[in-house]
Amino acid sequence: MINEIMFIFDCSRSIDSENKIELARQAMLFCIKSLPVDHYFNIIRFDSNYEKLFDDIKAIYNDDNVQKAHHFIENIKGDLDGTEMLLLLQWLNIHSSSKGHSRQIFLLTNGEISNTDEVLSLCRSISTSTRIFSFGSGYSPIVNHLSKINIEIK
Repeated sequence: MINEIMFIFDCSRSIDSENKIELARQAMLFCIKSLPVDHYFNIIRFDSNYEKLFDDIKAIYNDDNVQKAHHFIENIKGDLDGTEMLLLLQWLNIHSSSKGHSRQIFLLTNGEISNTDEVLSLCRSISTSTRIFSFGSGYSPIVNHLSKINIEIK
């Protein structure tokens, strides 16, 4: 099965403390290098808005796109305000995975997000077609909530 892997990266100011942004960059670069050839991916950074590496929902994993990803990751800073993830998840939900593809979302965050109830509700609804993995640094209520959703789904 072909995978569509979405890396969602929290770029709020709080991730810039205690070298968390550098650790997150290193983790992201490791993940990108580990992707299987001919699968699809995108990197999306968010604060109160979101910015995608690729204009389309996904791009094929190849040397050119890996170079673009490296450049994008190296330039990610924790300099944005807010942690509004709902619009981003709604966009991903509207652009569902292609037929025969499996979508996986990797969420890297360290903060509390806005609209927690709506975000968790949307995560539950898309969990039938999308696997969500959450990673956080420090105490992050959303990571704890998403972990509970993953357990509920199993």
